[in-house]
Amino acid sequence: MRYTIVTETYPPEVNGVALTVQGLERGLRARGNDVDVVRPRQLADASNASGNANETLVRSLPLPRYPDLRIGLPATHRLRKAWTEQRPDAIYVATEGPLGWSALRTARRLNIPAATGFHTRFD
Repeated sequence: MRYTIVTETYPPEVNGVALTVQGLERGLRARGNDVDVVRPRQLADASNASGNANETLVRSLPLPRYPDLRIGLPATHRLRKAWTEQRPDAIYVATEGPLGWSALRTARRLNIPAATGFHTRFD
């Protein structure tokens, strides 16, 4: 099967969400699945490409109160194009920010099954 994981944070960032998502990706791959990751381009990413063929980097802005992280901007058109060309069997949205919302909306419009999770507790 082909899965897409949409997340605001991913290694090399070190936090609970990033490590949980990486574990999910590795587990799916270990079972023979294809996995694509959609994430914001971080400051450490020198260009629009991460160097990983299974990663899609989207535009981002600084995340308030977290100077080393950036939040993904909506990517509806880019996701629609990518998922029309190579349709995932299911999508998992790990973070429900603007990027996650656009992924859910796009999945719904393309009739792709999607699930979400909530991994962060902001106090």
